[in-house]
Amino acid sequence: MPRSSQAQPLRVNNFDLIRLVAACQVLALHAIEHLDADSLRPLAIALWYFPGVPVFFVISGFLISMSWDRAPSLRQYLWNRMLRIYPALWVCLAVSIAIFIAAGVRPPLREFVPWLVAQLTIVQFYNPDFLRGFGVGVINGSLWTITVELQFYILLPLLALALRRLSIPWWVVTVVALIVMVAVRPLVTDPEAFRAKLLSVTLAPYLFFFLVGIIARQIHERRPAVFAGKGLHWVAAYLAWLAIELMAGIPEAGGNHLNPVSIVLLGFATVALAFTMRTVSGRVLRGNDISYGVYIYHMPIVNLLLFLGVIGALGAALAAVATLSCALLSWLLVEKPALRLKGYSARW
Repeated sequence: MPRSSQAQPLRVNNFDLIRLVAACQVLALHAIEHLDADSLRPLAIALWYFPGVPVFFVISGFLISMSWDRAPSLRQYLWNRMLRIYPALWVCLAVSIAIFIAAGVRPPLREFVPWLVAQLTIVQFYNPDFLRGFGVGVINGSLWTITVELQFYILLPLLALALRRLSIPWWVVTVVALIVMVAVRPLVTDPEAFRAKLLSVTLAPYLFFFLVGIIARQIHERRPAVFAGKGLHWVAAYLAWLAIELMAGIPEAGGNHLNPVSIVLLGFATVALAFTMRTVSGRVLRGNDISYGVYIYHMPIVNLLLFLGVIGALGAALAAVATLSCALLSWLLVEKPALRLKGYSARW
């Protein structure tokens, strides 16, 4: 199909709204857990089976592969990715530093400088000793996914060029990624082992998620009827599989480490919802894509509330309000102006 004929159907979708819902799922789980909002535990249990991080990764596979295909050069592609990630991330970093400094944390220079360099580059998961006594012990633990995302941004052009040169279809590397994920998953189950911690912030356990998004994009471009208007059908398929998992005791039914069937069904449901009643996102958000801000700001705010002793359901509610407010400011003052510097529009 010519690219011009694809543009309009692809451009109007609900991805911004779906990402916001996914970010709010992460916010809700972390606020309930860390702020001891016991009255909201049933909500946390339900949300566990609709994890936001896998949704983010699948959408990234769909959209970033499209961004790469449309980029006039590798340099422009990387510049556009940097503009999407780093301006808001660096401002959030400054806010995070202000929060723990105001709370009385005085980091030694020999620990602060390496941590700062890590946060400014690609090692956002690094956590120094001087932060372990503040809040939950990590100022912004959710940023491990930024490290994974950045690895995908770097790998995608290399992988795309290699597959094109060797005439290998994407489904082949997707199967390889599935095998790798299954093989390494037992190695990342021990949260205290250094090997597990290091492996869990690489692409190995998660590349399959991104590739499911790429495969979904290829399916949608070739056979749009598979997803267009079929959001409820794919959601029903995911819910039916979830019921089977829970009744049969199939492992990895929820959380970030879903089993392969759940990843595919949740990913396909995500894409189908994006192209079902596709104007909903535009009507609700009015072009304000605040999902990234929700994701990067919620944990510094949770840590601040913990320091202030504001916990329980009230703390969770305040965390939600403060996070959404920061996210909107981030979009209006930082992200939206930064995206105007892009060489072409890769935001769909």
